[in-house]
Amino acid sequence: MNRIFIAIYIAIVFFLVPTTSGFAEEENSIEQLIQAAEKGDAKAQAKLAKKYFYGLGVEKDKEKGIDLYKNSAEQGHVGSQVFLGLLYEKGNGVPQDYNKAMEYYLKGAGQGKDNARFGIGRLYERGLGVDKDLEKAAEWYEKAKGFSRTKKKLKDVYFRLAVNFFKGEGVERDEAHAIKLFRKATKDRDARSHYYLGRIHESGYGVKVDYKKAAFFYEQAAEHQDSDAQVRIGDFYSMGRGVEKDKIKSIQWYRKAAKQGNSLAISILKIENQLKGIKNEIKQLEAENRQLDSEISSNNKKIDEINEEIKEAQTLLKRLYWPAYKNVRGKYFLTPDVEKFVSIYESKTGKIVNRSKPDEVKKAIGNLVKIYQMELKAN
Repeated sequence: MNRIFIAIYIAIVFFLVPTTSGFAEEENSIEQLIQAAEKGDAKAQAKLAKKYFYGLGVEKDKEKGIDLYKNSAEQGHVGSQVFLGLLYEKGNGVPQDYNKAMEYYLKGAGQGKDNARFGIGRLYERGLGVDKDLEKAAEWYEKAKGFSRTKKKLKDVYFRLAVNFFKGEGVERDEAHAIKLFRKATKDRDARSHYYLGRIHESGYGVKVDYKKAAFFYEQAAEHQDSDAQVRIGDFYSMGRGVEKDKIKSIQWYRKAAKQGNSLAISILKIENQLKGIKNEIKQLEAENRQLDSEISSNNKKIDEINEEIKEAQTLLKRLYWPAYKNVRGKYFLTPDVEKFVSIYESKTGKIVNRSKPDEVKKAIGNLVKIYQMELKAN
């Protein structure tokens, strides 16, 4: 953490503290700076202060550097004022004193320095030397929009402030005001605020239920890698809520959330895989059932055919022997219907029936009936 603070100090000194135009780097010797500083030149004092504070070309002497910064700041040098505010805020080279930090930041802010306004916003945000006040912090951050770090900080403060009003934490609950603050945060692409607005429009907190708007805000948050929003928009695509139903997009969002370790997304994908397996099993069973139905139908057809054969054979058995024969030019032949069953019997048994003997013919047809009945039982 100390390394971070040191980096910040260096950045501020080199980039935020203006230097005297009449003292170009290549022309200014330490002696010239000392002479100018002793004459009360605020810019020279600030430049010399930096050298002593960091030991640049001179022996490092933080105390001497801080004295020079104070002399410079008293003469209105805005860079020195802001830097001293930071030193007192962090307790670097001086005792930590938030009141003095605020004093110097206010001087710098009065001269229009955005980094000074940012410092004031930070003190209010964290409650350092003042009562913690996110609304005041937001006001100061708004004034410091020219400072590079303000954008990220401002959307964070707006989000936290919005949550407070939404839940009524430390302030009177005000859903309408919370929505305004969430919307301010979304202007800087705050994923968390987009997600909250999605929840608000989905559930109807302070607004009418609007699934289309909810889907829009969820997808915006999801695009900015909010895994909870990715799961929710995945649900919306799965159900066709506020968007056109799209199972593929739904699974894609679940997978993105799962890659970020979202436990709900991981569970949903496991269930989806299980359902996919079950669906495949159902399809297989349905195919097997169709095959079985086909076999049953074919078997029933075969049974019907056998029953018909039995009925026909039994009818023949009731006839007299000789009427089963046909007289053709003095010779007797079996009628076609009797011949059919005798031939079937011979093909099933491999036995030859003496067609000139009615008893054998009758016996063969009777045995054929028994064979058919055994086939029925087998089926």
